[in-house]
Amino acid sequence: MSKWGSSRLISSRCSKIQFLLLVLKVAFLATPVVTIGCASPGATSASGPGSADRFQSFLAGRSRLSCGVSCSGAWGVSMRRAKSLHDQGLWEDLAILVLEIGHGVDLGYYYLGRSAEGLGETSAASMYYKLALAERYKCEGWFDNCLGLNVPTLSEQRLRSLGIEPQSVGLQEKPVSANQNNSVTASNHQRPKDRIIKGPKIEETTPATDTVRSYERLGDSAQPAAAPKTNIRLNSSPRSVARPQGVFGLIWGESIAAVRKKGVSLTGDRADGRFRIFTAKSLPKNISISENYLLVFDRDNGLQKIVVISINIFNDVYGFEGKEKYADLKAGLVSKYGQPVSQLESTGWKLWGEADEFYQCLAYEGCGRYAAIFRTNEGASVVLELKGAGRGTGFLKLTYEGPRWGEAVDTHKVGNSRKDTDAL
Repeated sequence: MSKWGSSRLISSRCSKIQFLLLVLKVAFLATPVVTIGCASPGATSASGPGSADRFQSFLAGRSRLSCGVSCSGAWGVSMRRAKSLHDQGLWEDLAILVLEIGHGVDLGYYYLGRSAEGLGETSAASMYYKLALAERYKCEGWFDNCLGLNVPTLSEQRLRSLGIEPQSVGLQEKPVSANQNNSVTASNHQRPKDRIIKGPKIEETTPATDTVRSYERLGDSAQPAAAPKTNIRLNSSPRSVARPQGVFGLIWGESIAAVRKKGVSLTGDRADGRFRIFTAKSLPKNISISENYLLVFDRDNGLQKIVVISINIFNDVYGFEGKEKYADLKAGLVSKYGQPVSQLESTGWKLWGEADEFYQCLAYEGCGRYAAIFRTNEGASVVLELKGAGRGTGFLKLTYEGPRWGEAVDTHKVGNSRKDTDAL
């Protein structure tokens, strides 16, 4: 092997080791991940469930983001797109995206506030800014998941610009009922007259109508006609399949000792509150793409998360090989778990838009995403992602979260919140 080839291989392995350490962040966040329990039920109305027109409820300031951990995976997949819509001032599109997911987090309420204000609904905007300040779950929590936005400061600034002092914030208790209607109707509300619409379209499929709704996003009118399109499909539930007993020859809830008895060599023991994180090179049943596995054990619920990192894909500037491997794995997951509850497969949103810049785009925040989320009958979730590591270089990431992972994360957050309160 040449000196250059050896250096590249060493650099790649070091980068992957660093990535495995950073996966610890993914273990506790909805970002690129991935903590879901069901298809997103969407936002509810403060007037109760069964709202016939969620978008009109939003304009009236009555929308509530009441979906918790079960929607955080869909939020994580769509988070970069939401930030891009915010930065471009596409307020209606931003509101529709946030409402469809319905994930209860302060950043979501801030997005609704900015959207309502941008659409001229200042009374509704003030309500959402207040909700952003009052929301229990913060994007800037144990890890910063706010994408550079200081939600409390920005919400207070926007309230003051509307003539309201944040200290006087008073809110009604949020409803706990969930509206299972995923549709969003915006046909009765016109876009602002000063909004410039040009550039490529993003196509989005809604489960209620199974039709494609097109959104334009602000862009360069000189952009080539073969512009990327985004297809997001949210299905109510996967098809009925036999109840699996965990994955890779392991069973959800197994202890560290039980996994070791199966011949698994667990290394790199890292403790973090109620969680212990290990790496392994091999499991009782292995997947052909694997280079490393990350296993997360909860103190009370045993094994609840497994992350698979594939070997690197080299010399694939157009992403053909990576897309093929992604499609093969996705087909296998579909055959076992049914259609994904959410998926986003698109590149070229910004900066890296050329066909031979596929992996640079995937590695750059806000440029593109290849991910599909599945739900198993036993309550576990599976997330498949194609990631970028540099020009012509990428890898696959497969994340399994056990049926009690969401419960463990919630307990972890509550414990940290109490510790923070005690420390203040």
